[in-house]
Amino acid sequence: MNVKGKLIREARMRKDFSQEYLANVLGISQSQYSKLENGDVSFDIQKLGQLLDELELNPLEIIEFSEKQKLIINAHNSHNAIVNNSGEINSPLIQNDVEAIRKIVQEELSKKK
Repeated sequence: MNVKGKLIREARMRKDFSQEYLANVLGISQSQYSKLENGDVSFDIQKLGQLLDELELNPLEIIEFSEKQKLIINAHNSHNAIVNNSGEINSPLIQNDVEAIRKIVQEELSKKK
């Protein structure tokens, strides 16, 4: 899964977390984490869920949507566009969506434990 590594890096730095710390949280090496943050490799859904929880990030702002995905999202929410042409999310409904996604991710993570 492709994500906006720059936003992840910024969130990590705001929380004053090292790459090594987050690598340990995710159960990977620091160099592997660096590759994830730099976009050299893709996130899997489990690691992304762990990272979003640790950094308290909105998954809808971090995930890089394809043009087709943006069209689907916009068509589904035509009265309230969620993703604009630059990939930014702007909707009063986002908070509810974020909570629903967090719940799903947390349920999936608990199944894996």
